[in-house]
Order: sequence, then structure tokens, then C-alpha cells
Amino acid sequence: MFAPGWFPDYSSIARFCNERAAFDLALQAALAGLKRNARDPLLHLRVAQSYDGLGDRTRALEACANALFLDPIPDVRAQTLATMALVLESAGRLDDARETIVRAIAASPDAIEPHVACAGIRGRDADFPAAWPELEFFFLEERAWFRKRFGLPEWNGEELAGKRLLVVHGQGAGDLIQMARYLPGLRARAAEVTVEVPPSLAPAIGTIGGVTLAAKDTVDRGAFDAYARAMALPRILGETGATPSGAYLAVPEGAAARWRERLGPGTARLRVGLVWAGNPYHSNDHFRSLTLAAFETFAALEGIEWISLQLGPKAFEAAPAGLALTRLHDEIRDFGDTAAIVAACDLILSVDTAVAHLAGALGVPVWLLVPARPEWRWPRSVEASPWYASMRLVQSGAEGWPVALERAFALLAERLATA
Repeated sequence: MFAPGWFPDYSSIARFCNERAAFDLALQAALAGLKRNARDPLLHLRVAQSYDGLGDRTRALEACANALFLDPIPDVRAQTLATMALVLESAGRLDDARETIVRAIAASPDAIEPHVACAGIRGRDADFPAAWPELEFFFLEERAWFRKRFGLPEWNGEELAGKRLLVVHGQGAGDLIQMARYLPGLRARAAEVTVEVPPSLAPAIGTIGGVTLAAKDTVDRGAFDAYARAMALPRILGETGATPSGAYLAVPEGAAARWRERLGPGTARLRVGLVWAGNPYHSNDHFRSLTLAAFETFAALEGIEWISLQLGPKAFEAAPAGLALTRLHDEIRDFGDTAAIVAACDLILSVDTAVAHLAGALGVPVWLLVPARPEWRWPRSVEASPWYASMRLVQSGAEGWPVALERAFALLAERLATA
């Protein structure tokens, strides 16, 4: 039995649903709350976030304006302005977005969300030096955890000659593959570099010469002089995104032999590896993942051998009629296997997930399907990747996925016509 006058915390419910991409449910909760209290700026913010997720930019901006009109407390003002900045960016109003995100940070300088949103906007501007300090706000909890765990100095660019450096990582596999580009350079500066990697990534990262691998929770902190967070390396090393990397990973020999036998020799057909979805638990998955059904039109392209590199629940999705896929999800044991399959393909077509990073790190041609609001690492409106020389960015832009898919289809058709 609820107490008289009790009603749910609609704002918390809406926030919970928004964070899980259940935008319709979030909107229902926020609107229900506004029926009880139309002057709650936090509920108007939740409405804005829901409409943003649903792609209704006009209503999202209206809801932001409603929240700001009610003169919210600084933290809510900052969150509202950050949401508004992202919506303005999605609408192509880039100058307004940049001005608004500055206002968001000024409203509450210690609030995390505006800084993270600013990192995304600056990264998509390809202004990486401006993005790095803002991105550090996203890693505050990770940084505190590593400091507590190791009790060692955190490296911030100091002299490494004669030093033993431990590189640690608390994010996804794709992030670590991207940051592995810096390991050879660190090894040239330090006496020893050890990188903590999950077992699935060890076969691929282990192809970098001179770097020692350690499994998580097996490290003796007394064996090192300092540690470095992998995601802090581009900031520390002054990365500008001006020089994309060539291949810095290789296919493990055992995996190469196994998969040469499994896949057989190439044929006259174009062998294309396909990945249509990322980790469903990723905070940005709603924006970056597709369904296999979205590739229905690609079945009309003749002369392609489609290889599915999809893992997880999405690997079992039914293929559109005429799109014959070789599915390998139940045979892939680790990223060594994935590397061998990627290297056996002529081209990888992928959403933003670890396989795309792996292809770029191997120097294999990869076309990345970039969502309308990508992460900080993918600049808008360009085709060249700042990270991988073999990667082509296939942009969605403000119009969304149909534009990227149509462009990828046209590029594949052109590739087949000139083969």
C-alpha cells in the first residue's frame, strides 16, 4: 500500500529508460510526471533527451527551451544546455552547438555531462587537442579505480628512459586496439612496457614486438615504476589525428594457418566481411548498430562472397532473401581468429565496433558505417579516417542510416564494376 499522495519518481524512471534507449517509455514517464508538475525543469530535460533519442530534433529543442525558461539549478541547466548542443549539432547547426556547449560548461564547470558532450563535438570537429582534456571527464571513475588499485604514479609524459611502464585499460576491445598504435613508440622510450589485456585480445596484441602481455589481476605492481591508462595516451603524446596509422598488428601464425584451411582460397568473387551490430550493452549502441535486415538491398549485388564476422545475439538474425552469408560465430574463439578472417577478406564493411578497429590495425581495407551521431573519434563529413590509413568513413550525416547504406551500396557496385 502506497502512502496517500505518493507518486513515482518519473524523472528517474525516464532517465533509466533513456540510458537504455527505451525512448518511447522514457517519454511516457516524463510526460506523466509533467501532468503532475509542469514546472519541473528536470522532467522537461528528460522529454528533450527522449525526443533526441527518437530523432525529433524540433521537439527536443522545444523541451530544452522549456526547461531553461524555468530557471533550473546549475547542474540541470548544464545538462539541458549540453543536450541542446548535441541536438543542434545533429541538426547541422554547428556554430550554435559549439556556442551552446561552452555555455553548458560555464553553467556548472564540475558537471561531467557537458564536458563529455564537448569532447564529442570537438572530436567530430577533428579538433582532437581540444577534445582530450574534455574526454578525461568520461574516465574519472576509471582513473580513480586504477589509482586505488596500483598505488603507482600515473605516467603523464615524463622521461621513460630506464623505466618499467604498465599500460592498463578499462574500456572496450576496440578502444584498446585503437590505442595499441602507441605501444611501439612507448617501447622505444622505456626499458620495459607491459600491457594488461583480456585473454580474447592477447593473440592480436601479442603480435606487437617487444611488448609484454599480462592478464588482468596477475600484475605485481612492485615490478613497475608507473602505469599509463591506454585511453590517456593520445592526450599525453599530443595526438592531432593528422597521421593515420598503417598496419601495426599482424595475424597470429597459428590462426592464419587454421583459417586458410577453413575458408579456402579466394575466388573471383569479392570476399566481404560484414559486421552489422556492436556490443548491445555499449552506451552508444542505439546510435551505432543496425539489423541485418537493413542490408536487404545488398542482396542484389552479384559477385560478392559475404562472410559474417558478427558475434553475440545479433549473429543469429535472419539474412534478407538472396544475401547468402557464411556464418562463423560459433568457430571464432578470440581476436586472433577474427584477425585471420579479416585478413582473408578483400574488404570489411562494418559498423563502429572492435572488428572495424582490428581491420584498420591490420591494414585491411575497411569501410566504416558512421552513424548520425558518432563517438568522438570519427570526424563528421569526411571520408578519411584520422586513425587508420586503410579505413574509409561512410557517413550518415543528419539524414541517418539510409544515406550511409545507399553510399556503401554505390561504392560496392562501383568496386564490382571495376574489378
